[in-house]
Amino acid sequence: MRTKEVATLSAMTQPEKVLQALDALLTESARVARHGFTATELEREKRDLLRAYEQALTEKEKDESEPLAEEYIRNFLTDESLPGIAWSTRCT
Repeated sequence: MRTKEVATLSAMTQPEKVLQALDALLTESARVARHGFTATELEREKRDLLRAYEQALTEKEKDESEPLAEEYIRNFLTDESLPGIAWSTRCT
């Protein structure tokens, strides 16, 4: 998978509504494949991502070491950049 781009869809639902959630995911996936995303959807996602980066920067001293170790592993195995949260926050 390291050489492929991947998209992930997820849903949280009650156990009795798993099929409805799966149907919603497949419907949304087909919509995106046909029409892409609107400018409003992209702006909302950018805003949410920036907010998440800012929160992560504020709380970086509380971080668990596992995500950081995973970043180092990806950097070593796939030459993925390793900018850190401070740099990522400035660049969004």
